[in-house]
Order: sequence, then structure tokens, then C-alpha cells
Amino acid sequence: DILCMFGLGARDAILRWLEARSDLSPALRLVRGALARHQGREDIAQRDFQACFQMMDILETERTSTETTVTARLAFFALDYLPWEVVWQPIQRLVGEECYRALAAMVAECLGRPVESAEAYRSLGQIGSGFVALGQRGLQRLGLGEEDTPPSEPLNL
Repeated sequence: DILCMFGLGARDAILRWLEARSDLSPALRLVRGALARHQGREDIAQRDFQACFQMMDILETERTSTETTVTARLAFFALDYLPWEVVWQPIQRLVGEECYRALAAMVAECLGRPVESAEAYRSLGQIGSGFVALGQRGLQRLGLGEEDTPPSEPLNL
């Protein structure tokens, strides 16, 4: 639901709602951090990204959920600890988990990374996934069609 609201432009409302909560899942914490970074609220963004990064301890010591693994990878990307290619390839291979590709697209967009965001939004084109419209709207926000190439420098969206 949050990704759909994001696709409709409700970034401020989502961030206000997430800021009012203390019991956020790892994915929601990543969303809050990405939206905060987009609004220039680096203190919140760093706190949330660092919390996701600290989940690495969990990943190293016990089996964990797909959400935790994906969230940690995206936090590493947001903190510039890992390049997109290293983060994106495992997410892209997840079968039936388009929600994580949509999350990756949203995070990359909020970070002003049009090339990465466009790649993730384009991956949502599978009819029946429930994410086609979200991917199309994301590409439109980036000023792209399905086949256009985004500029390589960061965007202020």
C-alpha cells in the first residue's frame, strides 16, 4: 500500500505517518530513511539506514526473512557501502517477490539515482504482478518511457 501511495505522490504523508510510529519493520524503516533523505533530513535517514545496516549481525548469525535480507542490501546501497549491481542482482532474481523490486525502485528514486531506479521500475512490467502501473508511473516521474535511457547523473526529484 505504501509503495502505491508513493507512486501517487504522497511522499510527505507517508513520511509523517512513518515518523509517528516506533514499531517499524525493517522495510518500513528503509522507506522512512529514503523519504527522509529525499527531503534533506539526513539525521533521520542516517539513523534508519544505520539501523538496517546493523541487521548484518542478524544475517551473519541466524537464518532470516527475505525482507530483512533485502532491506539490509538496500541500506548498504543507500549508505554507499555497496554498488547497485551487487544489491540489485539478488533482488532481481527473487521469484514472485515484485514488492522488493518496487521497494528497490522507490529507494533508488528517493536517493536521486535515475539509472538504478529506472532499471528497477522497468522490471515491474510483468502483467499480472500487480506492479505494472507502479512501474509505469515511476518511469513517468523520471521523465522516461519504457525504453528511454535516464541521465547518468543524480536527479533532484
